[in-house]
Amino acid sequence: MERERMANKKKSKSRARGGQGRLLALRLGVWFLLLALTGGVIYGAHATVANLFYRNNPRTTLRHIEVILNNDRLDPDQIRRRLNLRIGKDNLLDVDLAVMRNRLLEDPLIEQTEVRRQLPGTLVIRVYLRVPVARLVNSQGFLVDKHGNVLPPLVLDGAERLPTIVGVRALTEYRPGDKVSDDFMVKAALEFLRIRATHPRGNWLDVESIQLNSWHKTLAIYLRANPAQRILSGAKITLATEDIQGSVERALAVIEHRSAAGQATQEIESLSEKVPVRP
Repeated sequence: MERERMANKKKSKSRARGGQGRLLALRLGVWFLLLALTGGVIYGAHATVANLFYRNNPRTTLRHIEVILNNDRLDPDQIRRRLNLRIGKDNLLDVDLAVMRNRLLEDPLIEQTEVRRQLPGTLVIRVYLRVPVARLVNSQGFLVDKHGNVLPPLVLDGAERLPTIVGVRALTEYRPGDKVSDDFMVKAALEFLRIRATHPRGNWLDVESIQLNSWHKTLAIYLRANPAQRILSGAKITLATEDIQGSVERALAVIEHRSAAGQATQEIESLSEKVPVRP
């Protein structure tokens, strides 16, 4: 009898705990359901407000695309056509800004772009175009920017005075949008042009062409005449690709010394500390 009473007592406690667990689960289920319903109502209200007051609001219809360029090498209408948007029909708030940016960056001439909305109906596009620093010797007349990106031929003021890079391997395989800076010799040539552009005396070097010599790991820089520094037309400076900065510094020091002494410069081999010079 005692055993039966103990067993019944345990069963009663177990049933009580089971009932409490089911009640707790029911309460939690009700709370989750209420939260879900509340979230759905809020989302629906937000979508309704957005449609009524924004996306279906004629005031936010796309009325104008403002294009801001860092130079005039591209027609703003070319940019607008690439976006493929409908003025007077598309809603400004429906325009996917990321899609617009990616669409513009497909153009090899475009380096960077910013796209933003200006309410009520203007899309503002700021475009930064790549700047060519040299020409590549091929029949298409391709150009290259400071990062080694191949650019299509452009009608530019002064383009004929851009340095020509000669001796690029597999040049016929490149197309606009490709990158040639993976070639260590091209990378060295671009590094030389960067140093020349930023060096205080870099403008002494009016570069006509850069000949790549991968066998000897050198750059042959051919210059136009610079009477002020007594640099003769066709003057040649040979630089070591393993130390472009040092090679340029030594060459400029030689030119400065010779110019001060009234001596013309025709050829410099700036490959080591001892720099052979030919008048």
